[in-house]
Amino acid sequence: MKLEGRVAIITGAASGIGRATALLFGREGAALSISDIDMEGLEKVAAELREMGAKVLARRSDISNRPEVDEMVEKTLSEFGMVDVLVNNAGHVYFRGRYFYKMDPKEWEPHINVTLRGTLYVTRAVVPHMIERMSGRIVNISSNSGKSPMPGFSIYGAAKAAIAAFSRCLAMELAPYGILVNCISPGSIKTKLTRAMTMPRGEAEKLFAQVPLGKMGGPEDVAGMVLYLACDDGKYITGQNYSVDGGMTMY
Repeated sequence: MKLEGRVAIITGAASGIGRATALLFGREGAALSISDIDMEGLEKVAAELREMGAKVLARRSDISNRPEVDEMVEKTLSEFGMVDVLVNNAGHVYFRGRYFYKMDPKEWEPHINVTLRGTLYVTRAVVPHMIERMSGRIVNISSNSGKSPMPGFSIYGAAKAAIAAFSRCLAMELAPYGILVNCISPGSIKTKLTRAMTMPRGEAEKLFAQVPLGKMGGPEDVAGMVLYLACDDGKYITGQNYSVDGGMTMY
């Protein structure tokens, strides 16, 4: 098993990419600290993990609230004694794909507070422990919206682009401590987030027409890349931003 003996924190683990990643990590032998604001969904994931024999700590945590984040990380260290892998997956779920000039500034706040600031809070809480141990893996979930312009996604894309830039800079800062930091930018993935999105008329059709593989991906497609970066297979990779998008972005 690729993660046997390792401890992973996964935020936003109640559904979608977070859930798929938690279940895959559990099958690969990891002990897991999972968090979300959706406790009903989170407890279901925790039950699935326990059924497969995985050690799991499930806690409600609003990552936009720094004291809650700090408490979640402290409980993880108290329970498991270490953190080997951090997957920053949680983000703002409700999104209405509106043009920037039609948005009230209050609509920006969840994207900045949860998607961006929350990622910073969790990372800030975990990194000192990883530095002390001179090892660690951090995988941040961004989005192709942070790479390619999409009408109606200006604030969402800005927050996700910031996560990608943060990941690159953090990778440089933490490389001397043996900590690898990478980013994943999913494209059209069937998740709770994408189901909650609405887009300006005609834009959805244009978006899916750009997918060379001709279909949306599933959360498990992203989870597989997270595992690759978290296990020994990815031991010589840091500072990268991988698109998992059916070929929408090619270089």
